[in-house]
Amino acid sequence: MSFRSVVSLLWLVVLTMFLVNCDAYKKTSLSITPANATLSPGSTIQFRAIETSTHAGHPNRSTDVTNQVTWESSNTAVATISTSGLATSVGPGSTTITATGDGSFGVLNANATLTASGHDLLSLSIVPSSQILYAVAETAQFVTIGTFNSDPITQDMTDQVTWRSVDVNLATINSSGLATAVSCAIGSCDTTITASATSANGNTITSDPAALTIEPNAGGSTLPSLTVYKVGLGTGTVVSTPAGTGIICGTGAACTGNFVLNSTVTLVATADPGSVFGGWSANCLPSTPSAPPSSGTCTVTMANSETVGAIFNQQ
Repeated sequence: MSFRSVVSLLWLVVLTMFLVNCDAYKKTSLSITPANATLSPGSTIQFRAIETSTHAGHPNRSTDVTNQVTWESSNTAVATISTSGLATSVGPGSTTITATGDGSFGVLNANATLTASGHDLLSLSIVPSSQILYAVAETAQFVTIGTFNSDPITQDMTDQVTWRSVDVNLATINSSGLATAVSCAIGSCDTTITASATSANGNTITSDPAALTIEPNAGGSTLPSLTVYKVGLGTGTVVSTPAGTGIICGTGAACTGNFVLNSTVTLVATADPGSVFGGWSANCLPSTPSAPPSSGTCTVTMANSETVGAIFNQQ
């Protein structure tokens, strides 16, 4: 073969390669969907990598390349991610999810933001929703129950919230939820009690108000009362010991008994099948379950009318 023939053949090959290359779609960009995501504790989310190919004069092509890219989480203390793009929440915070793949003109990268929440407070409730004081300087105990986004769903927050009495001239309330009647110049005086706390995400959570009424001339029991409220999505029983001493909470949500001033009352909680006992409000000690997850015992001193919360969560 002559030199001219070889050169012609080489030019033909180059031209053919050029024409083939011009006719091909180019891998030009990579994206992740969703671009922003939020996870609750322990949950997962599937990310997908979408490759875009372009060709002059033709519509763009989108191809799912989730299983062909390399996945990475910038903060594995917040979330991990598998080789198939499945992210799992580990702890609160934010991390950047990156997908890396090969493009027609080099390496392609795409980023997404993943925010993982911790065990975070969603709402607060006060129990009871109303109480009556029959004398100035008499006290009443309020309890705050917090609802969270992950287990344990329900927890006592009595000592962790900021308490507020709308009218401190009528009644005050201390940091432990103990309200004290200050004055009442007329037959009946009313104020409201609220509790607030800051969630892990920085949101201020405030309870619905509870009513506190002062009726100095209305009489009422001379013995302080103990009211037990069962809270949470689980079920169970609460009784005082020895048996028959005033508190028997079976199927009802609350029960009340009157006890001698400064006496000590022992309460026993037992979770029903399918439920776990989550503990007592902070004014009944010890507040943590003594025999988790099925039962617990605590004692409360009747220095005033007391409210105790018994927390039952679903198993």
